[in-house]
Amino acid sequence: GGFMPDPPDQLTVNEYLPGQGIAPHVDSTDTIADFIAVVSLGSACVMNYTHCTSGRRYPLLVHRRSLMVIHGPARYDYTHHIAKRKGDLVQCTRDQFCPALAGPDGDNLVPDPPPPLTPNLSPKPDPDPDPDPDPDPDP
Repeated sequence: GGFMPDPPDQLTVNEYLPGQGIAPHVDSTDTIADFIAVVSLGSACVMNYTHCTSGRRYPLLVHRRSLMVIHGPARYDYTHHIAKRKGDLVQCTRDQFCPALAGPDGDNLVPDPPPPLTPNLSPKPDPDPDPDPDPDPDP
């Protein structure tokens, strides 16, 4: 069920720092199937999609804590990239798609550092639970 025909079998975690960006690319068809699900943990940014043959560009505002599913023509016919800059100027009004971000002339989105992902290990059981080294119960 859900938006993917099968459950995912891999997870990739990427961290993009302000000013770093990612180069234009189409994700590998050798290692990734038809559906790509991207969860944005850090701050909002603009991801640019460019049609591979026409060159037409479509900027997409990716909100913080959002899910973006890349499938079909968006998956195969467009490259996507994040420009190397420390923030994005989003041009929209309160009546458009981004009312929470809009100011009178657009708002400058400066990325916040992403939340830390902390792997944890469970405590290991004590290999010798009996602290008494004397195995003889009689004193």
